[in-house]
Amino acid sequence: DDESHPEGGERVAVAREREPSYAWVVVGVLFFAQALAMGVRGTIGLLVIQALRAAGTERVIAVDVEEGKLALACKLGGDVTLNPRSAGVPAEVRRLTEGGPDVGMECVGATEPIKTAVASVRKGGSVVLVGNISPAIQLPLQQVGTGELTLFGTAASSGEYPRAIELLRRGAIDVRPLITEGAPLAEGPRGVER
Repeated sequence: DDESHPEGGERVAVAREREPSYAWVVVGVLFFAQALAMGVRGTIGLLVIQALRAAGTERVIAVDVEEGKLALACKLGGDVTLNPRSAGVPAEVRRLTEGGPDVGMECVGATEPIKTAVASVRKGGSVVLVGNISPAIQLPLQQVGTGELTLFGTAASSGEYPRAIELLRRGAIDVRPLITEGAPLAEGPRGVER
């Protein structure tokens, strides 16, 4: 629960904002039949998978270069995992989803994963830019235009903390596999500095 894992609430709120509030509402749907989660090695990407599941997404495809995190992605709700180092991700995603998922949740914020998300979603689909590791990226503009894609940017959260904490309490989202270390609250500032 959030009492024993206070750091979980904030990160779940960031992932959870995508359902059904800010990013989900911006995208214009409250349900995705199929979704792609790009970059699941980080906490946010792994939480996005769980948020997609909590929203009722029928199929989640997780993509990352780190095999250990792909295995964890499966445990947390991913149906299929793909490693771009060993698979042609866009072609395989389109094959698995019969034309591409409704949405790609890009959780890295770098050129290659964004290009992969754009190339993977269905015509008329959406790519939600969750990650922001890079200040600038190269965008395949013609693919976005000819694919009639919609791109959405997101940042932080927008009042989802109570709902995120409720998901933690209910067990719909499990942060325990994501916690690598615990410390007393008094040591919080020192932990952030690391």
